[in-house]
Amino acid sequence: GMPYVLTPGAKRWENGNMLGRDRFINELCGILQDGTPHIQLTGMGGIGKTEILNRIYGIFADNQINHVFAHVGYLYYDGTMDSDLEQQLT
Repeated sequence: GMPYVLTPGAKRWENGNMLGRDRFINELCGILQDGTPHIQLTGMGGIGKTEILNRIYGIFADNQINHVFAHVGYLYYDGTMDSDLEQQLT
């Protein structure tokens, strides 16, 4: 069945300037689709980690691919420990 989306109001965006990332995003989706429980993207600021994860969230939340996850959520850390978790999960 369809996953329960934990954060239906999470902000989504599509950045047309993010070129050359589709293959990488598809590879990450494939890894997650195969049942890997989590991934971690690391790197210097400004290279597109947040945009990549936001796009992956949209793909999974919209059930565009088959996967094994029962819940899908997107939490954006804005610098404070409790603001995003409390607001998005209520």
